[in-house]
Amino acid sequence: MIIRPQKHFTVVRQIANHLDTSTYYVQAVIRDAFTDRILATLNLDDKGGQRFTKSWVAAPDPSGEGREISIVTSVYTDSGYTTKSENYGDEENSHTIEARSLNGRGGGGALASSDIRRIIAEELDARKPTEPKKDEKEKVEPPKMRWDDVLSAIKKVSDKIKEPTQVELSPVFEALERIAQMISDKEVTPKTDLEPFLDAVKEMLDEKIDRADRTNADIVDVLKVMSEQQLKAVKEAVDTAMKSVSWTSTFTTSAEKGEVPEARIAEDPEPEPEEFDISKLTA
Repeated sequence: MIIRPQKHFTVVRQIANHLDTSTYYVQAVIRDAFTDRILATLNLDDKGGQRFTKSWVAAPDPSGEGREISIVTSVYTDSGYTTKSENYGDEENSHTIEARSLNGRGGGGALASSDIRRIIAEELDARKPTEPKKDEKEKVEPPKMRWDDVLSAIKKVSDKIKEPTQVELSPVFEALERIAQMISDKEVTPKTDLEPFLDAVKEMLDEKIDRADRTNADIVDVLKVMSEQQLKAVKEAVDTAMKSVSWTSTFTTSAEKGEVPEARIAEDPEPEPEEFDISKLTA
């Protein structure tokens, strides 16, 4: 069959068994018969009566001498086009894409500019990569979980875990009981009796206070028996003793030129006062 390049062409697949009422899905793969390159993958529409069709814009014919193509249709049992039917095999049909001459004119002669532009456009279109539509892309099946392997690995781990051995605590309890009995049997240290010590301290303090009181009383008694003349003599003796004391003070002053004068020491110290005879107070 001759197909005109860049023109709509309908791909058809009719299931042979008209009595089969099952639901099927048909897909067509169009290849270049010479290079075996896939030109298009079409999911055909169900038209009812087990007839499936899809319109396709034919590929260009770059050589201008005709292009052989192969159309293979396959019947699937699922919409994802992953499982082929066991009742129907693949069908292949061959076609030729070729530009027909207009008005019965044959070939030959020089090419017109429009023919050159068409040939270049067809060649560029042929080199464009074709991407399948979203509904034509292969569906990725979800990964299957290997539950048997997972459960087997968990069982191996659980088998390695040993039961904990019971700890014998009776020796510990026995040792605690012995310690408690030892504490109970220990004699308690008797309380220290501090009364004798406190009594001795009190007695000593009382004696000291009594002595101090007697000394003060003796002094008062002596002063009472002294006459006014004797008290005057005591006062004069104390004044004389205080006047006879020599007071020497040594200090340093700074001179104008920074010289430090030597401390002046008394060359002739005053004579020491005569010792006062306390017995005169009682004469």
